[in-house]
Amino acid sequence: MKRLATVPQIAAAMLFCMGPGLAQGSAKVTVSPDGGHPKLKVFIDGRGFGAKEAVDIYFDTADVLLAVTDKAGRFSGYNLRIPASATPGTHWVTAIGRRDGIADQVSFRVRTDWPQIGFVPQAKSLNPYENVIATDNAKTLDTFWTDSLKASYDAPSIVKGHLYVPNIYGVVVLDADSGQEEWQAYFDSFGMGTPALSTNGYYLYLGDFSGVVHAVNLDTHNEAWRFTAPAGGFTSPTIVNNANIVVVATASDTSDGILYALDASNGAVKWSYNLAPGDVMTQGGAIAAANGLVYGVTYLGNVVALDAATGSVRWTAFVDNSYGSPVVSNGIVYASQIDGKLYAFNAQTGSTLWTANTGGSTCYDPAVGNGMVYLTCGDKKLYAFDAGSGTLLWTASTGSGVARRPAVANGVVFAGCDDLKLFAFDARTGSVLWTAAAGGYVGVPPIVVDGTVYFNTADQLTAYALDGGSNAIYRRHSPRPAYASLHPDFKLKPAFDGTAAAVISKGRRPHDD
Repeated sequence: MKRLATVPQIAAAMLFCMGPGLAQGSAKVTVSPDGGHPKLKVFIDGRGFGAKEAVDIYFDTADVLLAVTDKAGRFSGYNLRIPASATPGTHWVTAIGRRDGIADQVSFRVRTDWPQIGFVPQAKSLNPYENVIATDNAKTLDTFWTDSLKASYDAPSIVKGHLYVPNIYGVVVLDADSGQEEWQAYFDSFGMGTPALSTNGYYLYLGDFSGVVHAVNLDTHNEAWRFTAPAGGFTSPTIVNNANIVVVATASDTSDGILYALDASNGAVKWSYNLAPGDVMTQGGAIAAANGLVYGVTYLGNVVALDAATGSVRWTAFVDNSYGSPVVSNGIVYASQIDGKLYAFNAQTGSTLWTANTGGSTCYDPAVGNGMVYLTCGDKKLYAFDAGSGTLLWTASTGSGVARRPAVANGVVFAGCDDLKLFAFDARTGSVLWTAAAGGYVGVPPIVVDGTVYFNTADQLTAYALDGGSNAIYRRHSPRPAYASLHPDFKLKPAFDGTAAAVISKGRRPHDD
């Protein structure tokens, strides 16, 4: 005997066939933020759904969350964790009422930002969200695009798909997928260091060689404020305290160094700290920050920890001369010495935990990831030490001096060398996974974002991707799923307790009939 459809089922089916725009009626689902990295916790809100309705929330085609509406057909404050496996590109969040089939969809762009030198204020140079390039496919990296720059001597930053590259005129902004120039911020002198961008995406901060720190409004492309220091040259700026302050230090060869904490909104000096006479910070280096403290390592080897809010000295230590910048990870501050030593200090007290010898010289900024510390030195080697004990785990020969700090992502370590070569190493073993010829001298660290490695060689910025960007894994955009193709997971429990059992009915949705 054939079952006859009910009137509500027929009406719902007609609306679904007429298209999602009519089927959803006044329903609206929102995701905040509307884009971000894998593993990000986002907030899901909805309105216009049925009263006291169970609403299935899908990420692409997977039913991942069960929300429950109130009497007005609203739900809010539900948390959704973006899957760690979500590849860069467009994905879809769909909300469907389990009883009445009222539905809505919204896109979510999976993307990862590298907003300042070292990726995070701790300056680890580790991208923990990379899920495209891996040890088993790094060998297929090839040129994606190149852009000829006007004398760029520092690494770029990337936020929301835009590359911010310091150059002789200030900062040039490129589309990260194509390398096409979008706009330029002009300074009084050439930009120094890696730009730092606020987490809300409103401002870019960078110093120039003449002694001015610039804040550029990213919406208007105009200068929002400037701070002028008594000496020219700066480290890369570091944004700390939830984007409240920007910390930067002068790095002039002609005057004593000063470390400044600037109000991120207007450039006012919150506090300053004078280095020892004749001492400076390394140009292009950076200040690290963690747990309410900021850390600096000077050319003469002085390590200092300051209160991020007041600038008061918490502790000092000494590593002799240094070309590197500090890195903070798991309560430890790592700092290198010119003569080949790596130091580990307690981040709260400054007590020395261990030291390790490389056997080389002219060691630069370390990077931390996978429980290891990676250090490049002038003896043509990359070193990997156990982060907790300082035990040497492996070394890798490059054939030439290695340029400043490496970058770590998804089990791969990337580094550039003086002899115009680029390398990718297995982070666990040090075995070479990939090499390429650079377009010029590689003097700055690479960055790794969304399946792309960016190397800056002063005259040319090159983006490398799997198979030159043609690989299906790269820039994958998930198709918008049809409502009828999505089926609820009846094993899901409502995210909020106290929901009436009748709301979680296993009845068929009208538009599935």
